[in-house]
Amino acid sequence: MGVNLSGLEHFKSTLTDVKRNISSSKKNPKIKRIIDIAKQELKQAYMGKAVKISVEKSEHGFTIYVKDLSERPTIAFDEFGTGFYATKYPGNLPTQRISFESAGYKQKTNGWEYYYKWKGPKEKNPKKTHGGMKGWVTPNGTFHIGQNPSKTMYNACKRIIERVRSEIK
Repeated sequence: MGVNLSGLEHFKSTLTDVKRNISSSKKNPKIKRIIDIAKQELKQAYMGKAVKISVEKSEHGFTIYVKDLSERPTIAFDEFGTGFYATKYPGNLPTQRISFESAGYKQKTNGWEYYYKWKGPKEKNPKKTHGGMKGWVTPNGTFHIGQNPSKTMYNACKRIIERVRSEIK
């Protein structure tokens, strides 16, 4: 059996090019200003939350990431909402497989679901109904029907686009 390393060499070369392009593109005043605007808006949007904002060169330009650094990350729940009665998110919901723990049991969903199907033992199901409404009962006994999406990232991106259009010509 033979091994062809040309794929790995191409991958290494691509990574080197990406690093070089990020450095040179960030020196371009127009691109640097757009990145600065995006970072400013995201810092403002997530003020008071433990987040890290990073920029990476991507296939279509640059991708800006906001990573939740808190011990129990919540920005995804805040962004997209939770629960059976949450209002619809205006953008596209994530479709990648999500793994998480609920009531001590590992759960998986295929993308963002507002009211996922419980996959633990039936008697341990944390979802209940209260007054005919579906929801969750927290360990302290509080009943929740969920929360509407905050749309923090969605709204920040709209502001970034508006600012870039008005400031960068």
